[in-house]
Amino acid sequence: MNTECNVDQIALAALLHDIGKFSYRAGVRPDSQYNVLSKEDFGRNGAHAKWSADFVRAYVNDPVVEDLVLHHHLPERARYHASSRIIRDADHLSSAVDRKPREGKGDPRHDPLISVFPSVQLSGMHDHSESLYQWNHLLRPLTLEREDTFPTRESHATSYKEGNPYRNLWDHFVREFETAGHPPTFGTALALLRKYTSLIPSATYVNVPDISLYDHAKTTAALAVCLHFREKASPFLLVQGRLSGIQSFIFGVATPQDARKGMAKRLRGRSFWLNLLADATAREMVEAADATEANILWNTGGNFLLLLPNTSRVHDAVGQITRKINTTLLQKNGGSLSLVVGSLPCSREEMKDFPSLLDHLNAIVGRKKFQKFIDCDPLFRAHGRVYEIADLCPVCGLPLTPNGTCAECRTHEALGAAIARARYLLRGTGLRFAFDEFGLSTTYDLTEGPDCSPGEAVITINSTEFLIDGVEETGFMYLGNTVPLSGTRILTLSDLAYLATGDRKIGVFKADVDRLGRIMAAGLPKDDRSISRIYTLSTRFQYFFAGYLTTLCQEFGVYRRLCPECREHAQKIEVPDSDRPGDPAVFYTWIDSEAEPCPECKKHFVPSLYVIYSGGDDLLVLGPWDHILRFAQRFHDEFTCYVCANPAITLSAGIAVVPPQLPVSIAVEEAERSLQRAKKDGRNRVVIFGESLRWEDNGYEKGFSTLMDSGLALETYVDEQIVSRSFVHTLNDLWEDTFADLGERPLDKQCLERIRRKRYLPYLKYQVAGNVRTNGKPRTRDEVERAIVPIFGWARLPLLWTILRTRGV
Repeated sequence: MNTECNVDQIALAALLHDIGKFSYRAGVRPDSQYNVLSKEDFGRNGAHAKWSADFVRAYVNDPVVEDLVLHHHLPERARYHASSRIIRDADHLSSAVDRKPREGKGDPRHDPLISVFPSVQLSGMHDHSESLYQWNHLLRPLTLEREDTFPTRESHATSYKEGNPYRNLWDHFVREFETAGHPPTFGTALALLRKYTSLIPSATYVNVPDISLYDHAKTTAALAVCLHFREKASPFLLVQGRLSGIQSFIFGVATPQDARKGMAKRLRGRSFWLNLLADATAREMVEAADATEANILWNTGGNFLLLLPNTSRVHDAVGQITRKINTTLLQKNGGSLSLVVGSLPCSREEMKDFPSLLDHLNAIVGRKKFQKFIDCDPLFRAHGRVYEIADLCPVCGLPLTPNGTCAECRTHEALGAAIARARYLLRGTGLRFAFDEFGLSTTYDLTEGPDCSPGEAVITINSTEFLIDGVEETGFMYLGNTVPLSGTRILTLSDLAYLATGDRKIGVFKADVDRLGRIMAAGLPKDDRSISRIYTLSTRFQYFFAGYLTTLCQEFGVYRRLCPECREHAQKIEVPDSDRPGDPAVFYTWIDSEAEPCPECKKHFVPSLYVIYSGGDDLLVLGPWDHILRFAQRFHDEFTCYVCANPAITLSAGIAVVPPQLPVSIAVEEAERSLQRAKKDGRNRVVIFGESLRWEDNGYEKGFSTLMDSGLALETYVDEQIVSRSFVHTLNDLWEDTFADLGERPLDKQCLERIRRKRYLPYLKYQVAGNVRTNGKPRTRDEVERAIVPIFGWARLPLLWTILRTRGV
């Protein structure tokens, strides 16, 4: 171990070693003390070091960190030679792994960060690399707003038309860094860099600018911590953890009919409980290694990857933590849920080939998945008591406590209820949600306010405005926590069914990214599969599925009240209140696309969507059935834009439309079956009403977006009494007579048959001619015919949409 400096100083110096690139591009002149330095003082190509040291001197006030940062390109001139060499070696290793040369020279003050998504290619698919330099990120701090974070084709993302954009960003960064403390905690500093440097490039002059300054800084800090504790020839230990059995844990219900009440809340709580368990496990391992938050490379969806020092103590700690957790899970859940952990020591040279390390580590974890609980202590005690069914929890099937309650389900219900109103996640000791029985010391709570005790971290949910006066450590996180909260009441699934137009049903939308494992392992060109790029891919997906999803959900909902003027553009909905029979709750749904509610009325917005879980690369959302179908279309369209329309990155989904009385777990199973069918049918599809559809038209095959537009048009014809509902039913019967037998055929043969079969055409034209009311408009019949005939082979969705939406009209 290096003894010149402590690990905190090493980590902070590594994190801030390149912050001078930010201030240099902002046009900030360093203190006169550093202005007089020559190349011999800070090393070749290390001019930014004096800007970095100047920042540390002003806002960190630690001479040791300042010296390490100043001389990280020329450690022999540093006061702490060995520690400075660690920063240099970590920087060089991170750069060697991450950077690739570009043609010509770049302009550090003007070149924007290039999006990572166009680089993704999969064998056998269209080469998308020609558009690599066409997708950039604007020079903005991270927010949940689309225009701030989505890749853009703007060629001058850092133009100087309105002054130096770097300077504006730098001023905000410095102001918040100074507010956070002298110095801020490492976690707070990491969060500030994440906010302000995630969308600016690290190196641009002779390298392709596709690595952000934040990614490079975080990677360098993680590597430096490991080098500080070097004990062996291979100083690094990659540790991958994966919770196995997640789906069965979240959706497994002993008696669904008896467990219906509060089930959605319970499912949401179970999902978040797993995320907290994974987070507590990762932090326990990091703390045992005396490492930092930077050493958590990623942690999403019950999976984490850590970069830890390769020492005997760390090896033992990882093994002990894993055994304790699995022993407890075996006792509590009977083996249905487990933690699979694999570790892999690696040298500096091996670290440069990060893709091979990931492949090897995934193989280790894959083998261990078939050896669950092999290292757990055997239990030699009497067990197998026979319980009466009344003594078992109807939800999880575990024995109830003597007072007739289930502690596990109470915890999950409390978590699910807290998420609905939470604005902050507290992390510390002695908090409400703990994992003491697993041997994990980190505890959590979800609160509406930032009140906390000394030593607790306050993590702001879904906002990057996270600094709080008087709180030592702060940060931010993304969490898909949208629920239909009206005042203090969370709307039930029956309530949501009343918000649907026409038939009172709910929709269940389940989706995930196709081939994500392949994308993460081999989607990037082999020489580009570095720690930073793969970390970037992971966090970019996490941003969309857990962060931007919250913004997207705000497009779907109703209003508790509207002013008289806004009410003219809305439709009134009465939802029976089960707690007060005969006293319905009143909502308004906005129906005027040409206007929007006034600012005061917007305060009374109630989301109509219920996010059960979302993060990593998948999501499950419930809501009024018609809202869910429109949300599915918007979600896919926005996802396609977000990944730069790369055909190698696609989405598959399943949608179930069910009555609200159906147990949630059964509805989710139906959506899961539809999702699996979409995968089986070739991916990049959505299955709805038994039809497997592409998202967009593909030659003759009609896509979900086109069919939704047709459904909206047909519904309008019914509303305007141009056609009747009975006419739509007749068309639906005709479709079933003609195409219902195609369900079991391969998709390519289905498509050919839908095009070839024309026996319906004369009767269809006859029905249009006899049932369309022209109302004096001669072109109406032609318009209806053009809306129906070209898509009739795939007309199941628009016909059922219209039938369900106009029920009761």
